Amino acid sequence: MSGCIRQRLGPTKKRLKERIEQTQTFLQQQITFDESEGKANELLLKLERNLESYKDLLEQLQEASKDNEAKTQRLDAEMEEFSILTLDGDDAICDLKIFLANIAKRKQETTEREERQRERAHQRELQTEKLQLERELHLAKLNQVKELQMEKMKLELEMLKQNEIDKQREHEQKILEVELEAKRKMAQTEKEMELKRTTVDIELKMKAEMEQKQRFGRDELMMDAHYSALMDLPVSLNVTEKLRATYDMIEKHLRSLKALGENVDQPHFVFLIKSKLPKMVISRMEEYKDMEDKWRVESIRKALKRYICAQEVGERQTQVIQSTESQDTAVKSQKQKSFSSKWSGATTTGALLSGNEEASRDSQTRGCFYCQRKDHWSDQCKTYPTVSQERQKSKETAIFV
Repeated sequence: MSGCIRQRLGPTKKRLKERIEQTQTFLQQQITFDESEGKANELLLKLERNLESYKDLLEQLQEASKDNEAKTQRLDAEMEEFSILTLDGDDAICDLKIFLANIAKRKQETTEREERQRERAHQRELQTEKLQLERELHLAKLNQVKELQMEKMKLELEMLKQNEIDKQREHEQKILEVELEAKRKMAQTEKEMELKRTTVDIELKMKAEMEQKQRFGRDELMMDAHYSALMDLPVSLNVTEKLRATYDMIEKHLRSLKALGENVDQPHFVFLIKSKLPKMVISRMEEYKDMEDKWRVESIRKALKRYICAQEVGERQTQVIQSTESQDTAVKSQKQKSFSSKWSGATTTGALLSGNEEASRDSQTRGCFYCQRKDHWSDQCKTYPTVSQERQKSKETAIFV
């Protein structure tokens, strides 16, 4: 039995050595990847088959030699040579696989390079078309101006030849009509050219937006950017202006995440908001909350907003009281009539306080995230009052968060 296996093992061993030598010779040749890919796949398939047959024969030989001690000793003596040949076969297979992987990588790089070149060529064509339209618009404007000047010069020469006042007035009226008609034609031409240029600009903008969306417009990247901005937000100082700025930043990122479809009503957002507030503010907010209730994202946002508004109102009232106390000395020197008029004026302190509140609120640093205006806060925006409009605006400006 073992003799029959050895007769089959000899040719198989010889073919395996030949395949390994062919593989080494092939890998040392300087040929292009396109020509060598098919040959490499063929060598890999043949080498794997020969190596598998060789290993199967070795296992059969070992199984047949178990009962014969002499055969076992002979097999042990030859095992080193068999193992070396097996390792050489595995190395050759590994080298071929690495070679094929390099070919695939080179093809992918070539394909990506060609795609980028086609995109650049398309962009250059669009830019060239835009420049051509602008040049045509400029030439059309120049021609219209020249025609207008020529018509005006002709009418002026005809008017100079006329001596009578009535004819002169008629010519002046004609000049005005020609000017108006020329302006109308020029305006119509400008509208047509502007429409063409706008069409090209829209196409370029859509192409740029598509490219940006392909590279940077994935929702998970925008969500990661908002999460990173929230995590990197520093702990606010116990100052009303700083608390207002921190609250606006938290509201901006939470609304953007909600517009992107993220569920912001989660416990870790509560912990994140509390980590950005001073301990004094948290303790004051805890006073207004029932001990058995737990903070939710919506409740802690409302509580923080209520606390900040209360602080702003208190500071404005303090400013009004201090300004009133500074005028007490002058008021006491007046007569009884002026004293009574002072108290009658004090009845309108509510209006004065309301005016000071508006002035103080306007004097603070404002900024709306959605319309970029400075006369109101983000939660008071009238340009984008609904959640859907805020979501659309957030998606338009997210790349850049």
